[in-house]
Amino acid sequence: MGDTLINKLTAGTQFTKIKDSGSSKFYTFSLNTSRAVVTYIPTQRKSGGSEFSLENIRELQAGHVSKAARSKKNKIAQDQCFSIIFNDGHKTLDLAALNSEDAKTWINGLRLAKKRSIQLDVPDLQDRWLRRCFDDAHSSKDHYLFEECRDLLQKIGVSTDTHFLEKIFMAIVQRNQGPLYENTAVSTLNAAEFVQLYRTVTSRDDLLNLFVKYAGGDDFWMASEFQQFMHEEQKRFELREEWCDTVVGKYEPIPECKKKRVLSYDGFFRFMHGTNGLLINPYHRHKVNQDMTLPLNHYFIAASHNTYLDQDQLSGPCSTSRYANVLRQGCRFIEVDVWNGDDGEPIVYNGYTHTEPVLFTDVIRTINKHAFVTSEYPVVLSIENHCSIRQQKIIREHLNSLLKDKLYIIPLHRNQITIPSPNDLKGKILVKGRRLQTFSEEGEVSDDDEAAEMENVKIPEIKKKLEKQKQIKKRKVELSLELSDVAVLCQSVTFKSLDHSKKEGKFCHIPSISEKKAAELGSTAGQQFVEHNKRFLTRIYPGGWRTDSSNPDPILFWNLGCSIVCMNYQSPGEYLDVNTAKFLQNGQCGYVLKPLFLRKGNMRFNPDTPGTQHSCKCTIKVISGQFLPASQKELDSLEPIVNVTLYDVNKRTSLETNVGNMETQGVFAYWHHNMNFDLVIPELSILRFTLYNKKTMTSANDHIAQYALPFKSLQLGYHHISMLTPAGDDLIPASLFVHVKISPD
Repeated sequence: MGDTLINKLTAGTQFTKIKDSGSSKFYTFSLNTSRAVVTYIPTQRKSGGSEFSLENIRELQAGHVSKAARSKKNKIAQDQCFSIIFNDGHKTLDLAALNSEDAKTWINGLRLAKKRSIQLDVPDLQDRWLRRCFDDAHSSKDHYLFEECRDLLQKIGVSTDTHFLEKIFMAIVQRNQGPLYENTAVSTLNAAEFVQLYRTVTSRDDLLNLFVKYAGGDDFWMASEFQQFMHEEQKRFELREEWCDTVVGKYEPIPECKKKRVLSYDGFFRFMHGTNGLLINPYHRHKVNQDMTLPLNHYFIAASHNTYLDQDQLSGPCSTSRYANVLRQGCRFIEVDVWNGDDGEPIVYNGYTHTEPVLFTDVIRTINKHAFVTSEYPVVLSIENHCSIRQQKIIREHLNSLLKDKLYIIPLHRNQITIPSPNDLKGKILVKGRRLQTFSEEGEVSDDDEAAEMENVKIPEIKKKLEKQKQIKKRKVELSLELSDVAVLCQSVTFKSLDHSKKEGKFCHIPSISEKKAAELGSTAGQQFVEHNKRFLTRIYPGGWRTDSSNPDPILFWNLGCSIVCMNYQSPGEYLDVNTAKFLQNGQCGYVLKPLFLRKGNMRFNPDTPGTQHSCKCTIKVISGQFLPASQKELDSLEPIVNVTLYDVNKRTSLETNVGNMETQGVFAYWHHNMNFDLVIPELSILRFTLYNKKTMTSANDHIAQYALPFKSLQLGYHHISMLTPAGDDLIPASLFVHVKISPD
């Protein structure tokens, strides 16, 4: 097939050069394989033509690429046109064939001829590149210790498990040194042995088979073959050869291959472990890509509950570091419960409990320092006030002196009917709190005493305080004008009913609803609750029985359009994983735009009857796992299972693989297991991958690794998943390798 193509190009073909003027002139193009050039002369002449080298071709594009080809003056069918783009980036040769078959033949033939003209012995070049890296790392040494080999691998872009690497290292030492190994106090590798180490560590049948599929029998990819892989497998149809060229420049480690603009398996290996090789779309994760000019209540907002707590709700220390942690994770809604301090300085802790307080000033200093490190978008500071008038004035003084111009205190306009957008409020801290309804220096407002709602408390002293507090009905507290005035855009109000909010509610009101009450509203008045949440920033907080700081299922409330679902960030687990996944999108800025049907007044949506207009099917193939997290003792008996859970708008589907086949020193597993999912509302769905050891698994909480992400942020095709610990920490280099396909329902 390849020779037939080349022979056709050698014989010569007639083309028209496309010009802006619409004039046409015929040329005969032919390939000279011995000189690796293409010559072209006017068809009516036998000599005096021009030529260009195959090496000078950067890219070949089919169709109406140029403005001239698209011009009405040149009425040429798209499948008869193609463009040759040269290396300088400015010169382009636009051609039209007499028929589509000639155009296709020359595009494919030139790509093949260009590849054949490149003389590269990639295995030899790889060997020489690795030896140069080895020599350059320590010019005075010809043998490296294990630690030096490990560091050199990391330097050239290969991350691996230390225990696995040590096993391979020692196996090479024993195999190559034989009896000498027994008498050697310190084990080392020379350059040739380091090459063996590298090749063993990067050997992956699943990746190699993919690479070979598009390599056309060679050891490297041209940009066109790279593009073909990205189109056919990864479904990235928008990518051109120019993009592939750029990627080759970034990931190809062998200098000779990079110079020729080709990708070796080593470059492909690095690419598939880079950001474009990960399952989550890097554009979604690292760039703010949603419209940030809509009112705040059009977004889901990453929110923390009782942010100051490090442990449960009843005991243990309060911490300012918790504020730093959640803010740096992109959280944009944080809470403080402020009480009178004995020395006149307000303190923060969970009232009536044994939690150890911290100073309010220390909390505000921490917030000021970390508020906009990760995200420039506004932070809502929810103040649950339990202080005297005197200490309330001190609170306001601290807010002014520490936050300065970050503190939002601009009064509402007389005719204002919507809350500003995240863009409008960049770099601002909005205080959420009670607001006086009359113009006076102080007055009474309802008490936001959520601590008094705690249930099933076993500690007698705390239980007694809570029971006493619950006996006080409709308790009022004094509020100073100073603290009232700082709650401008986010005014705390008591939720009474959906009808009451519809009649009396203002755009700046934030009702707080317990998870139990919110779930009841969802089940009895789902559509009405959705309409309510289109108008207001509704805050949902964990039920009073969660004294262990466990988390509610946030998906139920997001599906109803609730903007602020408060989570206990100190408590890892399934629902915190889901919350983390939700806010991985939109550049992890802490704001995620709601779907149109959860923010447009003229669109009706009820999670109980969502319809099928958005539905689709998804097939996930779990192929393999690399450097699975287990101790050396566990690796010998590891029976890995992968569970994939889809959280959809009104259902949850969990599927799992069989036990994986362990290979290569017990750190690689292979499943090749297909899972099929039916989705109702992809825009609200989340996927969570969990890895278990069947031998030690007793419950769903016994997973050894996990990763969750929004369904809409999935990349199609073959990708890696960088696994995390159950607590959410990195497990580099532990990963899963999967294939994703999405089709209409």
